Formats: sequence, structure tokens, C-alpha cells
Amino acid sequence: MKLFRTGEFAQKAGVTVRTLRYYDRLGLLKPAAYSAAGQRLYSELDYARLQQIVTLKLIGLSLAAIKGLLTTEISEFSDLLERQKRVLAAQARQLAQVIATIEAAQRSIQTSQKLDLEQMITIIRAVNMNTQTNWLQSFLTDDQQAKLAEQVTGQTLADQKQ
Repeated sequence: MKLFRTGEFAQKAGVTVRTLRYYDRLGLLKPAAYSAAGQRLYSELDYARLQQIVTLKLIGLSLAAIKGLLTTEISEFSDLLERQKRVLAAQARQLAQVIATIEAAQRSIQTSQKLDLEQMITIIRAVNMNTQTNWLQSFLTDDQQAKLAEQVTGQTLADQKQ
């Protein structure tokens, strides 16, 4: 089995040495072995695990969530991926709406040769809606969100804030 020193492995994987050390410190990616001089040595299996980490990070999962996923049951992993997929799909829909709003404004500008204040307000609203996310999705499961919604139904806004 071929082992790579930290620098070689980082270059091969397209990450920094600092990232590898950080992942080791977090317990996300432990090296396969250590040299007699104490250098970290990584294997091909470590490369596969690092690719999993990088991929999960790319789809928006936190390092804490990734660590939990890599040490948990496959069904929990599947549930978390499903929730993340829904979050990303919602973001895609929001971005498509922003793009459509901008394209409508561009068409209007091309025909009238001026920018309407209402168009600017519509674009600003669309962009603001895109940047506002449901922070509950990050912390609560769908069932927990439903129970919370049930509890606040019929309450005034002041009661809900309390």
C-alpha cells in the first residue's frame, strides 16, 4: 500500500496542508499512519474519505454534520442528504425567480430605454427573498418544525415572539 506525505497528499487531493491538519484535529480525516519522524502518512483509502468530505462540504453541509454522517447509520445519512437536497432545490427555485425578474427588467429596459422604479423595487424584493432562508431547516427536522408550527397556530405575533 502506497502512502503519501502530507504535502504530496494535499497536492493530489487539491486541498491545502492546513486543511488536512485541521481535518485531523477535528477527527474527520485521520492519517493511515505516521512516519518514524512523526509525519502524517495518507493512503488511497484516505483519499476516498477526503473526497467524501469535500463533496459533502460542496453541497452545503457543515464539518460537524459531515463528521456525524461519516460515523452514523446509512438511513440517517440518507435523511440528512434528503433534507439538504430540499434546501438546495428551494435555493435553486429562488435563484430562478431572481433571474426571471432580472430578465423581465432587461426586456423592459430594451423596449422603453429607461429603468422604472417599480422594476428596481421588484428586483430588490426578489434578491432579498433569495437571501432570506428558513434558518429552522438548519436546526430542526421537518417533524420538529411541524410541531412548532402547531404550537404557535392561533397565537398573536407577540405571543409567538415570546
